[in-house]
Amino acid sequence: MKEGIFRFRNFSVSHSRSTLKVGTDAILLGGSIGQNTILDKTAPDNILDVGCGCGVLALLTAQYFTHANIMAIDIDRQSVEESLENFSCSPWKNRLSAKCVSLQQFTDIQDNNSKFDLIVSNPPFFENSLKSASETKTISRHTDTLTVSDIASCVARLISDDGYFCCIYPVETAENLKLRFIDEKIYCIDETLVFSKKGNIKPERTIMTFSKKMVCKKIENVCLLDEEGKSSDWYAKTTKDILP
Repeated sequence: MKEGIFRFRNFSVSHSRSTLKVGTDAILLGGSIGQNTILDKTAPDNILDVGCGCGVLALLTAQYFTHANIMAIDIDRQSVEESLENFSCSPWKNRLSAKCVSLQQFTDIQDNNSKFDLIVSNPPFFENSLKSASETKTISRHTDTLTVSDIASCVARLISDDGYFCCIYPVETAENLKLRFIDEKIYCIDETLVFSKKGNIKPERTIMTFSKKMVCKKIENVCLLDEEGKSSDWYAKTTKDILP
């Protein structure tokens, strides 16, 4: 594999200049969105990717939602530039765009414009933890510039009445996010608790879908690896449409 290139089933991305490399969280969230039966793959007209990095989630949603236009935003200029380059090489380049702007600024600009039918995010999630020596990596991975309160309030202003918000978080931070969304009258209707290995006591991540409609919540426990340390059936199913 060429250095700085990550190959998916239907496209490749350069991620050498973005704040973070393509990682497991983005793959799990992207794959889960494709397998999520709650989401009508023909319904969204407008999709927003918050904190796009090199554009992985934007590209995956373009693959899944064949009629949607996708806007990707990030506060790091090099990440946005690399996203635009990756978009231009993809089969869906006419439906993808990116801007260097914070979610807060974007929300203020967008308030009087059309809402988004789907918002996706693999956001900063380290709260009160040791910061990286790299300023850009610190910004991309910590909630200092994008708190759970910011995300909840901005998503509430940007999402359509029938829209959804999909994201991945550590379990501890996810609890705070769910409480803030309740304040905005937005509810977690689907939650997948991800354990690194079958038999582990505590999950490491949770993948969530939020909606303005209060419906019976679906909760699922899954693992990345089975007892023998091999990829689980769930992981294989989740990634079958996106990894080679």
